[in-house]
Amino acid sequence: MATYEMDGVVQKVMDEQTFASGFSKRSVVIKTEDERFPQDIMFEFMKANAKLLDGIEPGMRVRVSFDIRGREYNERYFVSLAGWKIQNLDAQGAHAGGSDVSAAMPEEAVLDDDDNLPF
Repeated sequence: MATYEMDGVVQKVMDEQTFASGFSKRSVVIKTEDERFPQDIMFEFMKANAKLLDGIEPGMRVRVSFDIRGREYNERYFVSLAGWKIQNLDAQGAHAGGSDVSAAMPEEAVLDDDDNLPF
């Protein structure tokens, strides 16, 4: 599966949602940069990856690594952007080597792709 990265400025970090099945997710919205028409893009961080958004605040410049997920339900098609890594780009300029928020998480928190599926 291909993975992607996108840089932008954090607009909003949502509270974690937990569902009756035990599945949980947390979302972040970033505004793209260096485009004629900047876009607000929402990324979902699922299960243990939701903790990666701790410390991320509006106004921060970040790089999100994500996968594109698609599914069909009742003949309707849905696409989501599943984040699995987030880097604070503002901190990179201040510290040699940069700051990688995902590096602070234990290795088992970065889940296998199949474990992130909500269904």
